[in-house]
Amino acid sequence: MNQFPGQYYDGRSAQSHAVNVIPAPHGVAIILADGTQLWWPFEQLQVRRTQQSIAFQKGEPLGESLVMDHPAFLAALAQLNPRIARGERESHADAWVKLGALAFAALALIAVTLFFGFPLLISAMASLVPISVEKKLGEASVPVLAPAAKRCTDPTIDRIVGKLARASGDDRYEFHTYIVEDPMVNAFAAPGGYIVIFRGLLNKTRQPEEAAAVLAHEMQHVLHRHSVRGMMRGASIWIGLALLTGGSPDIITGLAGSLGGLAYQRGDESEADIDGLRLLEEAGIDPEAMVRMLELLDNVQGDAPEPLKYFSSHPLTKERIEAVRDRAARFQGRTGRLLSGGAWPPPQCQNANFKPN
Repeated sequence: MNQFPGQYYDGRSAQSHAVNVIPAPHGVAIILADGTQLWWPFEQLQVRRTQQSIAFQKGEPLGESLVMDHPAFLAALAQLNPRIARGERESHADAWVKLGALAFAALALIAVTLFFGFPLLISAMASLVPISVEKKLGEASVPVLAPAAKRCTDPTIDRIVGKLARASGDDRYEFHTYIVEDPMVNAFAAPGGYIVIFRGLLNKTRQPEEAAAVLAHEMQHVLHRHSVRGMMRGASIWIGLALLTGGSPDIITGLAGSLGGLAYQRGDESEADIDGLRLLEEAGIDPEAMVRMLELLDNVQGDAPEPLKYFSSHPLTKERIEAVRDRAARFQGRTGRLLSGGAWPPPQCQNANFKPN
């Protein structure tokens, strides 16, 4: 993907920031100096075109803006979206054509839902997305959701994930796990085997077994392809078909930025709980750690002054906790200590500019 230099204004000051920009048919991806990526769909932007530059504004009255005057960018945009490149607004005729197309698509979607069942269709389509496309999505999402300046890997966490991966008996994915130095109580699994755990959540664990419970849960989201199903539920049928056929760089970039707002369904969470607990058992790790971790998170949820991101994407319910407690109580196998010696939790990332609370 070609990147072009541009000037970004955050809307809070008059100072410009040098950024790199990737044009796409339906929007632009903006890469900030710290590695953070922003995705701006054209439908949300105002466009102003001069002879030698084009400016995009997001938000009113003085929102963020992006100014591009690189000739190669203007030429690339003209190929990808000629109307936007000319700075033209949508005509009434175009609006009616699009409205008709949307109405037709809505009727087709209703027909598919009635005849095949939408959940079954989504699951079937998600299962057909190539693993290689999942990995591309995961690779593209990590810089967006876990900026390089705030993340690191840790050998202790890698050992735990390796033990769980071997116990799963599933070699489709090579897992990559990152710690993000942020006080948020959060963790997420991106497609293709990429797992991120935030320092705020890691610091809540009292033993490595409790961290293993979180990691086992997130690994099950990967193994069951829950995030892919979630994205396909929220995307258009055309994007879904594009993923099935390999996924263009533009679609990969756009979808990667949407992962931060992905919320799992209740059935996905229950499946990740029970199969995550089974994975702990298979690895010889005390399954009661899953119960303790859910109870701990339930307490954090109850004390939180406002909704936390972890609980919006991983909603906790009493039924979930009771189901895990019941399954763990029936475990008859033997377990041992996960790690011997060493400080817990793992030390802070050396490259991160972060001070814990």
